[in-house]
Amino acid sequence: MSAGLKPIEIYHIEGRRSFRVAWLCEELGIPYHLTFEKDDIFASVGLIRSANPSVPMAPSVVIDGHMIVESGAILDILLARSADTSMRPPIDSDDFLYHTQWMHFAEGTAQARMLGWRLVASALELDVDELPEGYRPNSPIAAALPQATPTALMNFLIGPRAIFDAIEAYLSEFPYFGGSRFSAADIMMHYQVRHSMLMSQIDLEDYPITTKWRGMVEQRPAYIRADKAAQPGGVDEHGLPIGSPMPFPVRRART
Repeated sequence: MSAGLKPIEIYHIEGRRSFRVAWLCEELGIPYHLTFEKDDIFASVGLIRSANPSVPMAPSVVIDGHMIVESGAILDILLARSADTSMRPPIDSDDFLYHTQWMHFAEGTAQARMLGWRLVASALELDVDELPEGYRPNSPIAAALPQATPTALMNFLIGPRAIFDAIEAYLSEFPYFGGSRFSAADIMMHYQVRHSMLMSQIDLEDYPITTKWRGMVEQRPAYIRADKAAQPGGVDEHGLPIGSPMPFPVRRART
């Protein structure tokens, strides 16, 4: 247990970002309690709404009596308050630059673009891979689209494929998102990698280095403990609790 840290309460939904907080707590030895209803996402959402009606998000975490949201912010708070510095590179190191970049990239760029492409595809009744690839060198899909295409603006944005190209390129140079060693940045980025197919129809078989990284971090004892506590019924190939409703189909039905 990290010295001086009180237990925190994590309002949790299985298969969601609140897993990040449990994983970091396991890595740092921070005592925590998960509040959720096993195998019942909607009941878990109800618990969050009761505890945090103004911003009913997962995670909603009680730290020293204060309700805090945003998984990246929560991880930063726990890193700053823990005497254990193993999950954050020294601030004067090059690794700290990479760690900080990917801590913010996970939600600010990767999740925003992955979800954005998914929502646009749903609105247009298309599959995600039928949209422009976004800015990506030598993209045949983007190059073939006429300017009148409703999604043409997306050619100027970095799309999910380009994001995973960047991830693969980075991990070909560094073993972890924290640079030379595992850090909380890897915990943040794991969610996006795990949900690549569900969110963006990206098959990780196209990204072997990223696949290897995922397998490596999921072998960590702290990950295994957090997975058992936070997802006791297991998750499917899309990172969702087994038997839970799909938020949207991976591929649309063809007529």
